[in-house]
Order: sequence, then C-alpha cells, then structure tokens
Amino acid sequence: MGRIKGRAVIGVLTLALLLSTAPAAFASSTSAKKVKVNVGSMNVQLSKKLHIAFFTEGTSNAYLIAGVDGAKAQAKKDGASLTVFDSAFNTTTQQNQIQSAMTSRKYKAFVVMPVTSTQDCHVLSYQAPKAGILVSVILTPLCGRSANAPNNLWQKGTLNFVGGSSDLASYSAWAADIQSTNPGPQEVGVLVGPQGNVPSILAEQAFQTVTATNPNFKIVGTQMTDYSSAEGLTYAEDMIQANPGLTILATNYSELTMGAIAGLKATGKLGTIKLYDYGADPTVLSAIASGE
Repeated sequence: MGRIKGRAVIGVLTLALLLSTAPAAFASSTSAKKVKVNVGSMNVQLSKKLHIAFFTEGTSNAYLIAGVDGAKAQAKKDGASLTVFDSAFNTTTQQNQIQSAMTSRKYKAFVVMPVTSTQDCHVLSYQAPKAGILVSVILTPLCGRSANAPNNLWQKGTLNFVGGSSDLASYSAWAADIQSTNPGPQEVGVLVGPQGNVPSILAEQAFQTVTATNPNFKIVGTQMTDYSSAEGLTYAEDMIQANPGLTILATNYSELTMGAIAGLKATGKLGTIKLYDYGADPTVLSAIASGE
C-alpha cells in the first residue's frame, strides 16, 4: 500500500531507471555522443547529459513532497539536472507546463505524474518521443489505462511506467474487505483526493461495485479533498454531522485518515464510527497501535 516512504522510493526508482538508461545505452554504443532508445513504437535519440523535467501533480502533502525530494536526490547523485513543475492538481496547468517544456527544447527527458489518466496521451506517447524526449510515467497510467491489469499499464511511446498500489484490483480488494468484515446495514462515508485524480476514481469505482451487490452497504457521501489532513478534519466533521447514522468512514490516503481521526475526536465519535485507511503510513500505524 502507498506510504510516504513509498512515494520517495518511487521518485528515486523512476529517476534511477531513467538515468541508468543513459550509461547502459552508451556503454553498448559505438557513438560517444548520442544513442537510440527503443520505447516500443519508435526510437528516441538520447544525449549523454540528461536535462530532466519532473511534472508532479502537486506538492500539497508529505506524500507528494517525498516523491519530489527523492527525485531531486537521485538526480543530484547521478549528475543530472532536474527542474520540478507543480500543477497543483490542475489538468490545464500541467498540460501547459508540458507544452512549454517541449517548446523550450531544454529537456531531453520528462518524468510525469499525470493529474488524470486521459490527459496528454498523444503528447507524451507520440509528440514528445518524436521530438527526442524520453518520457517516464509515475503512478497514474497514460491513455486511460488506469483500470487495466497491473501488467498492462505501460503505454507504448514511453520508456516505462512505475506504479504503486493505485490499481483497481487493489482498491476493489480493500473495499470488499471493509464490507465483508462489517455485515449487516452500514452507512459509509468516503474521503478521496481531487476530482479526476485516478486513485480517487478507482476508490469510488471499487465502492460502487461493492454496493451494487450489497445493498445494505450504503455510501451516504463521497467527498473530494486535496489529500491534506486539514481537509480530512473538515470534511470528516461535515460528513459525521450530516449523517447521524454513519457507521464507517474510509479514506484513500493516510494524511486524510489522520485528519479524520481528529474529526472523530472533535465530534465524540472516535471508537463509535469505524475508520478505514488505504495506505498505512507510519502515522496511521502509530495511531492503530495507540488504540485510535
């Protein structure tokens, strides 16, 4: 499951895979300056010195910040230059950032954490590699592939896809487990991330599947957030007050869960309403250990 440390590892792993492509390719090439890297649908001509653009969906919480920090650390270690672009979960902003980076011709590699799965499919899997830019994708698969099986998330035209547990199978298992361990009538509130965010979409889909076959397991509210603990607190309180019969509260990110714990305490419902987390970062594990 996703953790703060895990996001840092993903940032490091993605940069490590990208940066390892250069020395490996040059070691096997007779050319000292440029080589070609096959990305499935075409070859991308790669320069020895990589100037990388890192497009993150946001930096509003520790999870996202850890990914950026991990990428910066790996780039520094390998002597590559790295520029970070923060879209603040705005699809249009990220599209403009990617287009501007392509137009500038400053970068030979993109590491992209897409805000949504359907945006920039053609740009990143065709136009960018055609322009000689190597593209690596993190966490959210391109071209609407987010509902695919874990072995079918990579999009031709990109170097690779590095994911976590943000796939439909994992979310479906999580939602099904919550239902199966709580038989009988239940009123469930769900806190997820921003509109269009793939983990948010997958969490909603998973709960919809469960409720379709278990009519007593009712979703009484789903609230979009920015994944911060502050909004976890605010919206948990709102959902509890709006639904006096609420029996279960579920979040798909641990900072939301910590905010929800504060909300349960503030409303006197801690220990009465069951709280479920998707992520289990150290703060949540500590809360579980302390009986919260």
